[in-house]
Order: sequence, then C-alpha cells, then structure tokens
Amino acid sequence: MKRDARTVPQIPVLGYHHVHDGPDDFFRASPELLGQQMEMLMAEGYTPIGPKQLLELAGQQVETRYAMVTFDDAYVDFVDHAWPILKSLRIPTTLFAISDYLGSWNDWDRIRWAPHQHLDAETLRRLHADGVTVGSHSRTHRPLVRLWGARLADELDGSRRTLEDIVCAPVASFAYPGGAQSWRVRRATRQVYDLGFATDADSTGPVCDRYAIPRFDPCFCGDRDVFRRTLDAHCGLGRPPRG
Repeated sequence: MKRDARTVPQIPVLGYHHVHDGPDDFFRASPELLGQQMEMLMAEGYTPIGPKQLLELAGQQVETRYAMVTFDDAYVDFVDHAWPILKSLRIPTTLFAISDYLGSWNDWDRIRWAPHQHLDAETLRRLHADGVTVGSHSRTHRPLVRLWGARLADELDGSRRTLEDIVCAPVASFAYPGGAQSWRVRRATRQVYDLGFATDADSTGPVCDRYAIPRFDPCFCGDRDVFRRTLDAHCGLGRPPRG
C-alpha cells in the first residue's frame, strides 16, 4: 500500500514557552517542573526526536512511542534555564523564533504586564551550533488567519530567510502564532516549510496532517497524573499497558 506522505505519526509534541522562577505564571514552567517532566517523559517509554526525524516518518504508522520537545518565541530564559536541563538529558529540542523580534522585547504580546526579552541572533546561532533545531514562528507573531496574500507570504517566507541567514542551515518547520491555522494558512505554509505545528488540531488517531500537528503546553500539567494522561491522549499508539 502506498504511503500517504501528507501525514506524520501522531505523537505528543510538547510546546513550552517560558522556563523560569519569576513572579508571572503566564505560560511558565519552573526549571524544577521542566526537569521532572523530561525525566518522566523518558520513564514513560517515550523517545524524543526532532522535526527531521518526524519528517522521515511521513506516511507511516509507528510502534515506537516518540515525542517532541519544542519552545515558542525564543526567550532569553530558554538559554538561562531550559537548555542546560535539556542538554544534560540529551533531549532533542526545537526552538521556534520570531525573526523580527530577535534581541527585542515581547511588545507584540497582549500580556504587557509580563515583559520578556527574546534571544539575539548571535545566541540563536550558538544554540543551533550546540544542537538546538531552529524553526520559525513567523516574522511578527501576527495571527496568520487574519492575513492574506503577500502579507501572509511575508510572515512565512520572510521569517524563514532571516533565520536561515543566521544559523546557516535550512529552517524547515513552522509553529503557527497562537497555534491558530486554517486550510488557507496551511496551504501557504506548505509552500515554504516541511512541517506545521498547531494547537487547535485533532489529536486523535494514529496519524495527523503534516501541517496541522497538534501540541500542548506542559506548563498546565503540573500534576504528574495530568501530564501522563496528556501524553497518552496525544499519542497515536494509545495508552500503554501498565504492570
């Protein structure tokens, strides 16, 4: 039977934002929680992979329990608090950067009471050299479902070209700002990237659309049982047997 390369296996894709011990709790995991969740991910039998490995599995249904660890927005707290943990555990990690905000503050965000700085280009380049996969999160984090034509294309392709110039490597995966997408946005994304990551996508079944890959933010899964159940819910293999 011919494989349908329009799909990839349904696996848990963890979509973090902030990792720090600061006062604001909006989309934030503490370093302690991140470490606990990464250790639990592997204890539950998951094999972390990157987008390149996921793309290689296009059109297949798998028996291995894979997972992906991703971060949106490329904040400074990633290099300060998250990457040391992930690197020590040898967990492949993908960082989705907003190209026009490298080195700037998140004044694009409606949550103005929680200012955070984005990584600059040189730090992003160093992280890529250190093993982090860099993906695009658009140029300006504008909701793509509200854009059309050249403005939509520029958010997609303009970001890719800028990031590729920085890391001197292909940038082949994209995370939709706010996780929102539509058939029109997916079609435009397909012209530029190999994979598109969403949040408002179907997480059931053994496979999913390559351009509507669901993710969840583990900062809302502080309880171990909630985290385990969420992993299982996003795994196309279903819940594993427990002894």
